[in-house]
Amino acid sequence: MRNLILTMSLLLALVLSLTVMTSCEGNTETTTEPIATTQSVVTTQAPVIYEWIPSEGLVFDYYEEIDAYWVIGVGSCKDRNIVIPREYNGKPVVRIREYTFYQCDRLYSIEIPDTVTSIGEEAFYGCSDLESITIPSSVTSIGAGAFKSCLFLKEVNIPDSVTSIGKNAFQGCLNLETITLPNSITKIEDETFIGSGLLNITIPDSVTSIGKNAFQGSFLRSITIANSVTSIGDGAFNFCTELKTITIPNIVTSIGPAMFKRCLSLKEVNIPDSVTSIGENAFQECENLLSITLPPFLTSIGENVFEGCTSLVNIHFTGTVDQWNAISKGISWNYNVPATKVKCSNGTVNL
Repeated sequence: MRNLILTMSLLLALVLSLTVMTSCEGNTETTTEPIATTQSVVTTQAPVIYEWIPSEGLVFDYYEEIDAYWVIGVGSCKDRNIVIPREYNGKPVVRIREYTFYQCDRLYSIEIPDTVTSIGEEAFYGCSDLESITIPSSVTSIGAGAFKSCLFLKEVNIPDSVTSIGKNAFQGCLNLETITLPNSITKIEDETFIGSGLLNITIPDSVTSIGKNAFQGSFLRSITIANSVTSIGDGAFNFCTELKTITIPNIVTSIGPAMFKRCLSLKEVNIPDSVTSIGENAFQECENLLSITLPPFLTSIGENVFEGCTSLVNIHFTGTVDQWNAISKGISWNYNVPATKVKCSNGTVNL
């Protein structure tokens, strides 16, 4: 009897051990599956994080000579955040044509693909709600008036690939406070930032000239001009009423007409030795200008240059009395100026 009980006990123990082993093998399989599933999820999600979904309804035009498309109109697209596709009908999209989004006042943001090389004239003119735009490093040119009157555009970073920015490109962008200019441009065209909201700007070393009325009526408080700049156009800073400081490079040879007219916050200006002429109305109605230093090789001062500078009490001329007397001076060059004398390097001259 005891042998029977012992035999049955051994059989029961063997059955239990087999059951436990089977159960553990099953658990090992179920544990492996979630790990494999987790790895699979990580692998499939990563590539789609940065994927753009192109907007539908935009109008394109094919140009056989370059075997590529231009986007030419908003068409039936109702998106406020527009994404321009890299390709259309299997061909690259390389240009945003003139007037493409002209006065599209519902446009809030725009994504431009890295196949686009140019933005045409007035492409985004009057897009009054446009706040954000990404310009890719493939773009080499921005046309005249491209972002004119984009009232709510706040910040723009222009890549180093851009070599030209057309005149009036950012005219009337009242909320544009900052912009990064690349070292690839050589000129700031006429009226590029006229009436903009820019507060501060640095002109890069690559720039050699600033066009007429380039910053007229903007909100500039200070500007840093590279020593590479040789010419500044007429009225470049006209009506920049918040402009407090400016350094003129010692390579500029003339101060053009109305260049600093009605810069009401200017208090002191030093004109470098390289300047030989000051155009008419250059500092007219700079009501808070207290002091100005004029260079020794100056040959002409135009009409009404300091007319209405009602706080100007100090005029310093770094040349001699004889040099001052030899300067050609226009009518009313110092009309309504409180300064009664000019301090020269070797004496004073009464006005």
